[in-house]
Amino acid sequence: MNIKLWASAACLVTIVSQSCVDHYLPEPEVGACTVTVSFSDEVNPIINTSCAIPGCHNGDNGADKNWTVFDNFQSHKEQVKDRITRPAGVPGHMPAAGSITDEQIQTIVCWVDQGGQNN
Repeated sequence: MNIKLWASAACLVTIVSQSCVDHYLPEPEVGACTVTVSFSDEVNPIINTSCAIPGCHNGDNGADKNWTVFDNFQSHKEQVKDRITRPAGVPGHMPAAGSITDEQIQTIVCWVDQGGQNN
């Protein structure tokens, strides 16, 4: 009878372990960069409509923060990525006025992650 009990317990453990799901696995990365992002076609229009506006990054706050100049924007690309990915309400979140969409954020993040090319 002990053998039957052990065999039954082994079968039960096998069945239960085969049906378990690890609910703590990390979620797949959503919105991974799969295509090359063009600065001129995709990033620059976002800058022109949401960043380089009066009182912000159009040169009003200093020449080095004029995002209409590619080299200025590129040299600050990591800081831009950090600021646009901060939750709204967190100090330093950008844009300070208005908002950009999640898709626009992902576009800029991908461009930065791809090296911030002038393409």
